[in-house]
Amino acid sequence: MLSNINIKGFKSINEESINLKPYTIITGLNSSGKSTVIQAILLAVKHSNNANKYALDPITQYLEDYTSVRNKYINAKEISISLSKNEKVSDIKITSEGLESLGGIDLSFDVLGESKEPELLYLSANRQGPEELALISSTNKIGSSGQYILGYFNKLKDTPLMDEFCKYRESKTLSYQVSQWLSFITETKTELTTEPQSSSQVKVTFNDAKLGEVSPLNLGAGMSYVAKVIILCLIAKKGDVVVIENPEIHLHPKAQSLLSSLFVFVANNGVQIIVETHCEHLINKTRHQIYKKNIGSDNVIIHYKKDVDSSFISLKLNSNGHYIEQNGNKTSFPSGFFDSTLNELIEIGG
Repeated sequence: MLSNINIKGFKSINEESINLKPYTIITGLNSSGKSTVIQAILLAVKHSNNANKYALDPITQYLEDYTSVRNKYINAKEISISLSKNEKVSDIKITSEGLESLGGIDLSFDVLGESKEPELLYLSANRQGPEELALISSTNKIGSSGQYILGYFNKLKDTPLMDEFCKYRESKTLSYQVSQWLSFITETKTELTTEPQSSSQVKVTFNDAKLGEVSPLNLGAGMSYVAKVIILCLIAKKGDVVVIENPEIHLHPKAQSLLSSLFVFVANNGVQIIVETHCEHLINKTRHQIYKKNIGSDNVIIHYKKDVDSSFISLKLNSNGHYIEQNGNKTSFPSGFFDSTLNELIEIGG
């Protein structure tokens, strides 16, 4: 499991040490530095021992240019990133003279085929939306924008999952488990289906209990977006790290909150979940999951960044799902984020 990342002088971050738990949530205002943490993790993984550097190039190619990514607010002369995993560390330093790396962790990235080695699975915020024909890759599972994940799903859809990853017991296949989670989160009866069209494409449809076979282009976009989130979580194995930006995209509030059930389920089975989100429904449901004893409070941490000038605030939770300070006293979520709607309702007398 990734345990910590130290970042110095990188983009909007001055100096931060961020602890990572089995279920880590990174949140905050727009352009405050949330994605910078994700990018730092990806960059460190790229220069680790077993990474597929080719697969990471499209994602990280602009992150190694010193003049573009150094923190100009503090006039940083050096960028340093240190990612820790199981007492091993991967260090990166970027200066005007180039990038120097000391790869120490073992974590592969987006390599096609079954691997016993731990790997990082990443779904970008800029991912592919609804598509009738999805691409198949001969080298990658996911792709820089999630463009290959449905093709990979087609390859594995009849493969049984390990018992611990089967929440629904009628069938252990990846296809069945994905469709059951899809129905649970969207509160519909929907099945994801794929059929090969050529060596490079699969046809994608959704079978709806009321509408029958429906093109992804004729359903709400949220169905396609959340299907990829579910697939990513269920193809992971124990020891893997799943990183997802904005998992709540195009989902209504209740579905956004139900996503937390998926993340808790997977995290409890040894897959580390790191999500970057703006979604209060997802965060509040995670707190409720702790309250219901579905996940231990020690396994969850929330990091919040107010703006580009502020440092991250790390929020721990107690066994009742309440935010707590280091001494264990209850506290509140920082103002200016979740309270905006409440303030407006109070003003109009709602």
